[in-house]
Amino acid sequence: MEQQTVSIAKAGIIATLNARTSLLAGANPVESKWNKDLSVVENLKLEPTLISRFDLIYVLIDRVDVKVDTYLANHIIRLYQTHKDDAPDENKGKRPAYTVMHGGEEIIPLHLLTKYITYARKKVNPTISADARSDLVNNYVEMRKQRGHGENTVSATTRQLESLIRLSESLAKMRFSSKVERVDVQEAYRLMTDSLRQSAINPRTGRMDIDQLFGGVDSSLGNVESLALRLQHYLTSRQMSQTVNINKLRQDFMQEEALQKEIPRWQFIDVIKTLINTGYIRSLNTAEGTVALPTN
Repeated sequence: MEQQTVSIAKAGIIATLNARTSLLAGANPVESKWNKDLSVVENLKLEPTLISRFDLIYVLIDRVDVKVDTYLANHIIRLYQTHKDDAPDENKGKRPAYTVMHGGEEIIPLHLLTKYITYARKKVNPTISADARSDLVNNYVEMRKQRGHGENTVSATTRQLESLIRLSESLAKMRFSSKVERVDVQEAYRLMTDSLRQSAINPRTGRMDIDQLFGGVDSSLGNVESLALRLQHYLTSRQMSQTVNINKLRQDFMQEEALQKEIPRWQFIDVIKTLINTGYIRSLNTAEGTVALPTN
């Protein structure tokens, strides 16, 4: 994982465990079908703090394609196929050893691939060459220039730079190289930019919006401080009970402000916390889902 650790707080046990490994995860959209008018965060309904831990995020749309569908069906059937005629008696009925396939052809047996990865992880520790270091800096600066919605929004942070470094080192390990070369950085940059084009594009503005993907904040709505001021004005202009439900307050606020899109719950909570810090809202109870407003 990105931070190399996993924090656990359950049943009174608080611990931080090492997690120095790669993680491949998949998630389905909440409506069982991808909505192209919504962002990745809105489609998956995952906390930005979790999404931000992944270096690469790709959107895989299930489209009808006879060639791809035929290949996938044959691959799945092959995994369940058994050797009944040609296999020795002791191996009859057993599944064949998994083999990495490409284009219907066997590339490498799984056991050999496992040894390859194990050796690369244990024995190969590449260092970044001077040329690669220069390319990393230039690529990061270039990503920063691609602004999203508004002049205050950037399309990359130091987190993306760290991702570029990790990807470049991994690519060098794949080559059993003792150094990270320019070719590794170029491929890492290609993977990163392709991932961001798929996952970080704001469907409402058509521009890259890192804040929306990794922070849960849609820059087209404005930042947290701007929303906090609008919420404070909304609360000041109304007579409300001292304790209100967060979800009801969020829905009423969005309706009154005529916002074109829904404010995610986590973003709304950040807005409330901002008003707590200013002293306008007294407290927030996330367990009960309520907010204590100031007394008139």
